[in-house]
Amino acid sequence: MRVFFGGKGGVGKTTVSSCFALLTARTQKVLLVSTDPAHSLSDLFGTKLGSKPKRISLPESFSGELYGLELDPGHSVKRYERSLLQKVERLNLHLDFDIRGYIHKLASTPGSQEMALFDEFGDLLLSEEWENIVFDTAPTAATLHLLETASLIDQWIAMLVKARESVLKLKEFFRESTDDQVIEELRRMKERFSQIETVLKSESTGFVLVLNPEKLPLEETRRSLGFFREHKLPLRGLVVNRIWPEDEALPPALRAYQQKYLSLIRRDWSDLLLAEIPWWNSEPQGIEALMQLTEHLEKTRLAQLFP
Repeated sequence: MRVFFGGKGGVGKTTVSSCFALLTARTQKVLLVSTDPAHSLSDLFGTKLGSKPKRISLPESFSGELYGLELDPGHSVKRYERSLLQKVERLNLHLDFDIRGYIHKLASTPGSQEMALFDEFGDLLLSEEWENIVFDTAPTAATLHLLETASLIDQWIAMLVKARESVLKLKEFFRESTDDQVIEELRRMKERFSQIETVLKSESTGFVLVLNPEKLPLEETRRSLGFFREHKLPLRGLVVNRIWPEDEALPPALRAYQQKYLSLIRRDWSDLLLAEIPWWNSEPQGIEALMQLTEHLEKTRLAQLFP
């Protein structure tokens, strides 16, 4: 199971994804991953998390395990540098310049951080160690850009393979050896991205969008739905967060404003609605507070997302 919680910044993705991870951890082992550079998992659980999975203490009634991980862009870039160097060394190329220095500079160019994060993200997706992973993603635009990276890199590698194959045809014409480690490495890379795409579109993967009943989150969700349809990614549903209870005393204008957008969501996306979450007077923090919200979500369709 791979579940991604996305949506506009500030709608409560971290809280909802954490509660879903807790639901899963009642009986199974699960890894909760934050891909948002502005991490808040550590604050939410009251324990310091980092770039390596750390076990989070759970109530005694749980038979599963929960681990937390916050992807660090700096750590990801250094990891990516090492990976590139290993590839170059494996190819045994004879270069007349400082390849280490070149790769180090390459890692600081625009787009390199996204490449590095995607590399680590891909390793997690393909990992056999973690059967269940819940992703607390960055705000929508950054997450969709990350997902598009796979397609862009795949196209780029395909172009490189085609160019390299032209070189091999010339070598064959001049009766030179056509054994080529570079093209084999490119094909390995292309196969890896193909595997990532397969996982992203599989039945065991799901994307859940979190929104508040307000104009901007609703419009961003509408655009995101188009992206998921276009790229044939498995959108499993929506979670509407921070709904004012009917017995809460509110200014009439505020009540009417939220009711307007809640009605639109219920009308247009009733088939996608997994859960409606009431407004909590304080942000849930710590296992005890999160468990109260988890018990609420257990009664919704979200709990049956991956039975």
